[in-house]
Amino acid sequence: MNWQPLEKDQLNHLISAVTSKGMPGLFSTESSQGQRTALSFYDGFYVYDLKNYSTLPMFSMQYLGNNQEFFYLDGSTTPIYQVNRDFEALNLNETNVVDYVSFFFSYVTILEEEADMIRAPEKLPYYRYLNDEQKQTIEREKQSIHVEFSHDEQLYSVSCPLYYGGSLVKAVIQVDMLGHVHIREHQLLFGIDNATQGAIV
Repeated sequence: MNWQPLEKDQLNHLISAVTSKGMPGLFSTESSQGQRTALSFYDGFYVYDLKNYSTLPMFSMQYLGNNQEFFYLDGSTTPIYQVNRDFEALNLNETNVVDYVSFFFSYVTILEEEADMIRAPEKLPYYRYLNDEQKQTIEREKQSIHVEFSHDEQLYSVSCPLYYGGSLVKAVIQVDMLGHVHIREHQLLFGIDNATQGAIV
């Protein structure tokens, strides 16, 4: 992500908005820094990152916002789905739906399971313990991410590798035009070749 620092007035506005939503005292202009990054699939909405440097350890919180309304990314689907539903800012197409899925899994926990699209295999928790053949398999899967759009159902299907529930899997993910994500099926990359049903989120 390409983060841009917030100007002082933008930071003050963000802190004021956070305070008004019942989080007083967490942040102040003197001890906080903010930044935001644009998203290819949203018109006018950004991810905002707000850091408090007055505590040890330092902590940060992320929000989805349009510089007027800010929605705390709390690990649930609620803030993302609310923005998609209420603001008509989501603009999915075949070139950015993979970015949307990656963003979604970065900020949503699926049925208490961690999920992450594998776009940088070397950052996986146990990558260094994999043998060369396994690393090559992951690399092939990463290079073969595939997107299809169904005009009849009005949804995208994304075939891609995931780190899901502590395992490396090949998944088929469906995304409708409101950005609802459904892991239709997933299959372990190593060892077992039976597909299992995923979860609607």
